[in-house]
Amino acid sequence: MCGVHKNKVSETLLGYVHVGCLSSEEKTMLSQMTKNMVKPSQILLTIKDQDHKNVTTIKIVYNERQRYQREQRGPISEVQHLLNLMITMYIGSEEWTLKMLSKL
Repeated sequence: MCGVHKNKVSETLLGYVHVGCLSSEEKTMLSQMTKNMVKPSQILLTIKDQDHKNVTTIKIVYNERQRYQREQRGPISEVQHLLNLMITMYIGSEEWTLKMLSKL
């Protein structure tokens, strides 16, 4: 029985301390795959292939990806982060370098 609600815990969930939480290895794998722009559905399939008893859902994968991306972005908003990336890419381009050299 499950305490307050008196629902039986599913047998597939027995033994899990936190149902719906990823292990540290799974989080590391998720961050690497997110960095390599792997789709969330493929991340979920990879996690489930490694552990056939895993009960992770796509929602958990999406939430963990968001958490990882927020950590990478820092305190700035998503739009500010994208703007910074665009500026970095533009400054690194040859076009910008040629424009700056021509002004000198």
